[in-house]
Amino acid sequence: FVEGDPLLNSISLLSSTWNSASEFVVEYLENDGQELFPALTPIISANDIHGNAAVVAESNVFMIDTENPTVIQIIPSTALYEGLTSDFYIDVVYSEAMSPIATPTLVFTDPFVLDYFTLTSATWVDAVTYRFTYTLTLFDAGFTSLNLGVNLAGGLDAVGNPFATSDFVDVIGIDIIGSVNESSLNAIHVFPNPSSDLVIVEGIHSMLNLTVRDEVGRIIHAGRSASRIELNVSNWASGIYLMEFNDGKGLKQLRFIKK
Repeated sequence: FVEGDPLLNSISLLSSTWNSASEFVVEYLENDGQELFPALTPIISANDIHGNAAVVAESNVFMIDTENPTVIQIIPSTALYEGLTSDFYIDVVYSEAMSPIATPTLVFTDPFVLDYFTLTSATWVDAVTYRFTYTLTLFDAGFTSLNLGVNLAGGLDAVGNPFATSDFVDVIGIDIIGSVNESSLNAIHVFPNPSSDLVIVEGIHSMLNLTVRDEVGRIIHAGRSASRIELNVSNWASGIYLMEFNDGKGLKQLRFIKK
């Protein structure tokens, strides 16, 4: 093949034999070679029974597409949901045309977000864009996560090559204000996030209660403070933790990831 440099990774020779005096059959096995050749050009050489040689290059005989699709963009309907009170969507844009009968899935890496977001529809917008639409449920407590990630899975391109399950970080920043006044808690922030040893809480300007829960709701830490907090999390299990700040007037929740 003209396009092989030096060989095509997507096909391997299985057999080749004369089917008749004038027909030669070559059988190939298709491999997942991660290649795209819109038009392959085989070079055919042979001798007739009198020894006359012929070399023929036949262009555009067939195409090979074993290239898996990728995601080139994940686009939320807005970068930061400040005081969000309505539905929103996340568009996933793939690198090539996808099969309309294969359904992608999107899972937020922070499981607590499911308390606030309900998936209401998921559909193809065009050949390369899949849209996930969510409805927001407001609680008394707000929700803040400035680096929310997602896991994407499922989906096939137009010729059946699968999308490889992938994690994407910092997809969307979210700051939802609940029905309770959060003004005294707005300045609170947590860093570094993720962290493997020390988590620092700043922006505390009045006495408040802090409760830290793990992914199943167990209380890992509880205390009171009116100033900066430093938590040693080096011995905590890896995972996502929920921090709840309560000053008696409002409640604020933040997540952090223990690496």
